[in-house]
Amino acid sequence: SGKWQITTTLIAGKDIKFLAGNDWGAFDYEDNSGGSTAVGIPRKIKWEGGDNFKTPTVTGEYTVTLDENNQTVTIN
Repeated sequence: SGKWQITTTLIAGKDIKFLAGNDWGAFDYEDNSGGSTAVGIPRKIKWEGGDNFKTPTVTGEYTVTLDENNQTVTIN
């Protein structure tokens, strides 16, 4: 369906990145939100290189959704 979701513990102040293949640059998704740490707000993705996604400012359990159809990542 183009949506990928995981619930996991995220540590505050770290980076995450998505990789869909066996090599960086193949199909990796970078942050196009300007470094947002917001929770519950979709963050735009891009493919042409860039920064990783920032984790929220508080360590805890979050649900991370990568929506390829809408080209967003949301952390709740």
